[in-house]
This record gives sequence, structure tokens and C-alpha cells, in this order.
Amino acid sequence: MVSIPWFWQVQVVVLWVWRGVGSSPLYTRQLALAIDPGAY
Repeated sequence: MVSIPWFWQVQVVVLWVWRGVGSSPLYTRQLALAIDPGAY
């Protein structure tokens, strides 16, 4: 698993909450894969 700086983690969480994780699961999954390929 790739180490992610804390500020990136905060930005990702804010983005997910703002977008709505449930409303766009594909988008959030692609974003997670782009940031951390080992997540899935």
C-alpha cells in the first residue's frame, strides 16, 4: 500500500463527502485507484 500524505487523505475525504460517495461510487473508486492502486 502506498503511503499517502495526511493532507491528501483530508482532501480525498472532503471530496468524497462533497460529491457524495453513494451518488458516484465509480468516480470515487477511480479516484482511489489513481491515488492508491493497492487499495483495491
